[in-house]
Amino acid sequence: MKLSKKIDPEYRNAFETALAEKNVKSLRYLSVLAAVFVPLYLILDSFQAPDFLREFFYIRIYISLFSIVTLFVSFTKIGKLKHELVASCLVLTIGIGIAFMVHCLGGYKSPYYAGINLVVLATGVLFTWKPVTSIATFSTILLSYFLPIFFQKIEDWKILVNNSFFFVTTIVVVVVALYFGYYSFYEQVVLSENLKKSRAEIQNAYSALAEKDRYKTQFFSNITHELRTPLTLILTPIESILNDRSVNLSAQQKVQFQYIYKNALGLLKLINDLLDIAKMDESRMKLRIQRVDLKEKIEQIVSNLTPLVARKGLKLNFICESNPDNMIIDWNKIERAIINLLSNAVKFTDPGGQIKITVGEENGFGIISVEDTGIGIKPEFLPHIFDRFYQVDGSITRRYGGTGIGLAFSKEIVELHGGKITVESTYGKGSTFTIKLLEGKDHYRQEILESQEPIYEKVDHESKVSPNQEIGEYLTSITSSEKYRFIEISELTERRLVERSSERLGNKPMVLIVDDNQNILRFLTFLLGDEFDVIVAQNGKKGLELVNRFHPDLIITDYMMPEMDGMELCKYIKSTQEYASTPVIMLTAKGDVTDRIKGKELGADEYIQKPFNSTELLTSVRKLIKEKMKIEKAFIEERISSTKIFAAGIMHEINNSLNYIRNSCLVVEKEWKKIKENYARQTGVDESDKKIMKMLDICDKGITRIKKIVDSVKDFSKEGFAQIPRACDVEEAIHTVTNILFPVPEKNVKLEMNLCNQPAKVICLPEYLNQVLSNLIRNAIDAVSDGGKIIVKTEIEENNVIISIIDNGQGMDTETKNRIFTPFFSTKPPGAGMGLGLYVSFKMVKEMGGTIDVKSEPGKGSEFRIVLPVEQDAHESQPATNGA
Repeated sequence: MKLSKKIDPEYRNAFETALAEKNVKSLRYLSVLAAVFVPLYLILDSFQAPDFLREFFYIRIYISLFSIVTLFVSFTKIGKLKHELVASCLVLTIGIGIAFMVHCLGGYKSPYYAGINLVVLATGVLFTWKPVTSIATFSTILLSYFLPIFFQKIEDWKILVNNSFFFVTTIVVVVVALYFGYYSFYEQVVLSENLKKSRAEIQNAYSALAEKDRYKTQFFSNITHELRTPLTLILTPIESILNDRSVNLSAQQKVQFQYIYKNALGLLKLINDLLDIAKMDESRMKLRIQRVDLKEKIEQIVSNLTPLVARKGLKLNFICESNPDNMIIDWNKIERAIINLLSNAVKFTDPGGQIKITVGEENGFGIISVEDTGIGIKPEFLPHIFDRFYQVDGSITRRYGGTGIGLAFSKEIVELHGGKITVESTYGKGSTFTIKLLEGKDHYRQEILESQEPIYEKVDHESKVSPNQEIGEYLTSITSSEKYRFIEISELTERRLVERSSERLGNKPMVLIVDDNQNILRFLTFLLGDEFDVIVAQNGKKGLELVNRFHPDLIITDYMMPEMDGMELCKYIKSTQEYASTPVIMLTAKGDVTDRIKGKELGADEYIQKPFNSTELLTSVRKLIKEKMKIEKAFIEERISSTKIFAAGIMHEINNSLNYIRNSCLVVEKEWKKIKENYARQTGVDESDKKIMKMLDICDKGITRIKKIVDSVKDFSKEGFAQIPRACDVEEAIHTVTNILFPVPEKNVKLEMNLCNQPAKVICLPEYLNQVLSNLIRNAIDAVSDGGKIIVKTEIEENNVIISIIDNGQGMDTETKNRIFTPFFSTKPPGAGMGLGLYVSFKMVKEMGGTIDVKSEPGKGSEFRIVLPVEQDAHESQPATNGA
């Protein structure tokens, strides 16, 4: 704390007011104490100063009377305004009065100086004075004590020094204490004022927030109410179309209308739930109570839900321990609470689990419990389980969806009935939710009851709409239907994720869609299914498995998903060499710019916000796949072109060498004939002739075979790649490739050909077919050990030719098998290959309109199987070896 401090004008009034209040109160305390205790010290005077008893009596009575006057003055306006001056006068009166007594009793020798110390200490404790006031007051008291001593003969200096030292130090300590106390009190006032301001600001903010919240709730209620009207006008015509047999819809159109109807129905339910939440906030929720048969009502629910939960492989049991006979409740609302609990149980219970709903009675309460064998709830989450919008897993990778409204709504509905809802759970074993409702109706507050008269009990039936129905009536009709009431459980237990095409052409680009919303998956499958082969996954982890298995040409992924979100999936795809070139489109309901930037940084090619435009998405998919296929095609053509040029150059050099050898052999043969004629009569010439001619014949056959191989390679790699598909003979292509690759010089590999010997021609680029066969057979040669065996087999099946390359090598595990067709993946040692051969083969086969897959087990070899469509018009066919 600083030794000097200015009083801030902003706080001066508050400080002076607080200071006056404190000092006036202290003044009154001191006045009362002085008026009472100063006269009492006459008892001490009678022992210590009997000679001055009369004089001391007058002094003490004067001080006492002055104190009483001061007490009265403290209640006046002037006393409050001049509180320091009045208090100082009282302290001076007491101090000077005692100083007079000290000098009557011997001056510096008198022990009565302790009385002055007591007054000084009391002043320091009671008052908060300005430094100038405390210095002036105590200086006057000091003067009244020491001034008479100057005129007194000092007989004992030790007593003078001793008494003076304690007296002076006491005053100094109190003056210093009052100084710091004064400014400390000022700081307290400043803090207090700031706190008051903060409280006022908080209160104002709270009031403004409460007002805004009230307006928000009112607006929310109004807008939610207004949303129901256009939504009803969407549902009404769609339901009419679906129910009108005169409207001829195709199967696909009917499915799409059903999707629209189902999602609109789900939106209506969400709007109604939010509207009820708003009513709760405004205390506008009313109950329409009636007597119900609890057992009968819940039996109806169980009957309706049993086939639905069975679709997920769950068993729903109902037990009635006893049936409460005096349940008077708003059944429509209690039913919603029960269905929310059942929906929660279905959501968190895995297939094969059980759900049990029990009805009973206990001490005037109707008991309804829902027990499941699901995943349970961790203890730390239990206190918040009924909080609005609370979800146990609220992260973007949460496994289970939901709005966080259901359990909160159930709790508030039950409590509105005067009941109680509780939960017991063991993590990993399941949960039990229990509703306790009071029997009778005496416990209901009148203000929450809409009607005490029995109301019409709606029958659970499929809603039908007629042209004459009003919107309100239609809403009542639709909200009482099974489709509406059980829509959440229906969604949770739906069997089929996506309707799959019964026919897979195999040559379409493949698109992987990853989204945890089944409706989005269905819609995107419908949108993209005509142009692309579509596969789907409901989370990033499963999506990654499909990436490794199918190697899609493009991935569409949602951002927020369970187990692995879209960002993690995108990061893995773009950071893995095999998949880095695969385009990724990120879909998200979050419009945060930060998320967009993060997605782009991780490599997402497109970032599209929900709700998205179908045309925009389809255009993006087409563009990205076209760009990817263009790059892949250029890569394949470059690879083939480089192989052709290299092979052509090598073959040219080999041909030249073969010509030299053949011509040399002809010269040797000619010269040998001359020698033979000249030495025909010599013995042994005929024998040498036979040996030489035999060796020349062997050389000629070897040269002829090499020439045949060279011609095959020339056909395989001939320049002038026209990129025009033509009819190619599969078996001729197989012979061309095997003639080049066999026999294998570095190891003994047996080749077995099981060809069907039927005309099998496919429309393709000859280079593609030769390259694929070469890659697969070379791969088989590398896989087998010395003495191994390779089988090349063909067969005709319907309109396809199937080419199988089988080896008895070491085989592959599942992970290797799933990744074998990805770029840059190789099981060979470093430097033995780039890992592109099988990837190129996969793309070429797809380009030819076929499929390629592999069957393999560790230690049991591998079988690569190519399926290609057979060319129908044989007269247009042309051998692959002649079409390069």
